[in-house]
Amino acid sequence: GLEQLFQELAGEAIFNKFDEDTSGTMNSYELRLALNAAGFHLNNQLTQTLTSRYRDSRLRVDFERFVSCVAHLTCIFCHCSQHLDGGEGVICLTHRQWMEVATFS
Repeated sequence: GLEQLFQELAGEAIFNKFDEDTSGTMNSYELRLALNAAGFHLNNQLTQTLTSRYRDSRLRVDFERFVSCVAHLTCIFCHCSQHLDGGEGVICLTHRQWMEVATFS
């Protein structure tokens, strides 16, 4: 509905803002900035893992893949809310827990 449309438009605005070279794609640096602006504060290792998963053959992430990445992260963050550490919005997972939720969503 309307909420989904708003989220898509917000996602497109974020994508366009951080697609610094206006190529219609993002490199891993641009992706990290865009995900940060979308509320996902990730470390370098996780950002590289996501870039590897969502990139195309040119090692770039287009808008459709960016939306899929954000949707996947949203599912993971919702699923992991019981692992929040001290109410600061930081999810602390072991490697095994991460693998479970990453394949779950």
